[in-house]
Amino acid sequence: MKSQFYRLYLLSFAALIALVVTFGQLYNEVFNPSEATIELTPSQLSTLISSPREHSEAVDINDIALSPSLKNELLRVGLITVKREHNRYYYILSQDKRHIYMYGPLPNRDENNLNHHLIFIAFYALLGLAVLWVFWPLFKDLTKLQDGARTFSKTAKLPNLAINKHSSIYPLANTFAKMAERITRFVTLHNDLSRIISHEIRTPLSRIRFALSIQKNIAHKETLEQALDDIESRLEQYLSFARIENQRDSLPMTAEDLTPLIKQQIKDFEKFTSITFNCEITHSDVICEPKTLSIALQNMIGNACKYANSKITVSLTKQDNQFMLTVADDGAGLPQNATSLIEPFEQGRQENLASGYGLGLYIVKRIANWHHGDVKLVKNGRLGGAEITLFWPNSEK
Repeated sequence: MKSQFYRLYLLSFAALIALVVTFGQLYNEVFNPSEATIELTPSQLSTLISSPREHSEAVDINDIALSPSLKNELLRVGLITVKREHNRYYYILSQDKRHIYMYGPLPNRDENNLNHHLIFIAFYALLGLAVLWVFWPLFKDLTKLQDGARTFSKTAKLPNLAINKHSSIYPLANTFAKMAERITRFVTLHNDLSRIISHEIRTPLSRIRFALSIQKNIAHKETLEQALDDIESRLEQYLSFARIENQRDSLPMTAEDLTPLIKQQIKDFEKFTSITFNCEITHSDVICEPKTLSIALQNMIGNACKYANSKITVSLTKQDNQFMLTVADDGAGLPQNATSLIEPFEQGRQENLASGYGLGLYIVKRIANWHHGDVKLVKNGRLGGAEITLFWPNSEK
């Protein structure tokens, strides 16, 4: 914010100086045109009157060595001033414009020039202070607002802006404070709901697991126990998802081999479906956060299983220094509103794609954002169904 303040301050100060100088020149030229005059102090005038012959001389205009510009100025105005060393000489054109009266030498008025310079410096110093007086409180409040926004983005806690009601940016700060308060309430509600859901789901799961443990002759007991394990595992992962929502700026990125993770996810889905999975991994070592990426892959494969006819392909590649995790199926493809499916609770509008696509792709999108990447939905050219790609940059570059 300091650099912006200095830039705006210098720009405004330079603009005001240019405005003052331009106005002064226009005023002198248009409203107050001045005639050519000889400025003499009383002592110099007294000296000139007492001994005019010593200080004046009439010469022919052609006998004076003047540059073309000075000669033209003399013919136009009738008077020019020439400074030589510490003296001044006045050349005055006669009425017949053939002779020049030369007055001098007269000493320069250095003390008056010094006073003029001091007045000039004082004026622009006061102008600079006036600009500073206008801009400094504004940027001071903007700095407070910036610091409050930065703190809120990292901690999700309401900042204490302490901006005066008479400040120019008080309406903006007040709006930001109200927005931050609403977001804080939403985050608190989100965390409370996560804890409530965790308790309400775990309690019946514990009862089911206890019932299974005391019953010996239950068909598919192992399958049911595996399903309970999967539910509890996903519950833990989604609770982790909720916990790191407010810590996404500090998401720990590490180098990982995703081959075991991808194969494990495929293996888990193969237990409950007859779909054939094809795994294509050309670059397994990636920079990522494996827990959240596992949640994303679960949702991508889960959505594909809903619409696939018989085949799903899971691939992990690297292209243009980006990692690309792709899940494609041979189903009906994408619905009409495919581009909006990453929004929460958005579903497909075609009859055969009306279920699902509610929250899963939104979660994939959020995890992609945490990895500074994005999600792309297209139709797969090989299988003919939908293709969902999560891509993120190689952070080691």
